[in-house]
Parts: sequence; C-alpha cells; structure tokens
Amino acid sequence: IEKIGDYAFQHCKSLRVVPFPDDIEEIGDYCFAGCNFNYLYIPETLTVVGERAFTECDSLTEVYIPSTLKFVPAGLFQDCDLITKVEFQSGVKKIGEGAFSGCFSINEVIFPDTISEIGSSAFKDCTSLESIEIDAISIKGGAFQGCAGLKNVTIINGAEEIGDYAFSFCKK
Repeated sequence: IEKIGDYAFQHCKSLRVVPFPDDIEEIGDYCFAGCNFNYLYIPETLTVVGERAFTECDSLTEVYIPSTLKFVPAGLFQDCDLITKVEFQSGVKKIGEGAFSGCFSINEVIFPDTISEIGSSAFKDCTSLESIEIDAISIKGGAFQGCAGLKNVTIINGAEEIGDYAFSFCKK
C-alpha cells in the first residue's frame, strides 16, 4: 500500500496502533482524525500527509516527524489535547498553519535547523510550552499566540520575518 486516502480511518476510536505498511508514501486529509493511539511514529517512507490527518487524536502523547516529510500540513495535529512532546528531524522545512494549534499539553518541541517557516497559528494556545529554540527565517502571524506559559524564546541567527501577533498573549 503506497497511499491511504482521505477520511479512511476517521473517528475509528478503537484504533490504538497505526501499522503503516513498509512502502507507504502518502496519507490523505483527515485520514486518522479522531483516532485513539498514544504514540505516532511516522515512517521514513512517508513524504506526503494530508491536512488534519491526525487532528483530534485525544490519546496521542508523542509525535516524531521524519526528515522525509518536508512540509507539515495545516492542522495536522490540531486539538490533540495530550501531546507533550514533538520532535522534528533535520530535513523538515515548513510547519503549516495551525499544525499544533490547541495542543495545550505540549511542553517540549525539538526544532531542527532546517525549519525555514513556522506558519500562522502553528502552535497557538500551546499553554504548557515554556521554552523554545528556533532557527527559522520566517515566523508567521500568531505562530505562538496564546502560549501563556512561554518564558524563553531563542531565535538562533535571527529571523527575517516575525509576523503580526506571533507571540501575543504570551504572558510570561
């Protein structure tokens, strides 16, 4: 199986493990939205993931994004309430709009130096996030808006663009 289509397993609440085939290359929009797995390892063969493919996966706690996935699409993990750790491997270039918006339990994000753009509202309302270290060229509007626990932001090598409201309502 090289592709799993749009909405294929949406709201399959009993689905606890995603046994990706060895040669999977693409999964569609909302493909696993609303499923209940705890950990997600996206295989290195996966190069295309549809929008909101894992949104509202309420049991998901850790996410690993491989280097082969150059673009993290819009809303990919939006409203996954229990995610605590997100690790991007070197090679990931862009994080799409709202990709982790509403994931209020995230307390650790590991960004590689290959990230060039963090999209609008990408980490909006990630209230448990306290510290980030970014080497991005562009941080779009509202990217970290509402991250009320954010205390430390390090932008390595500077940034060419920090958009409107990028860090608004970061009270600490």
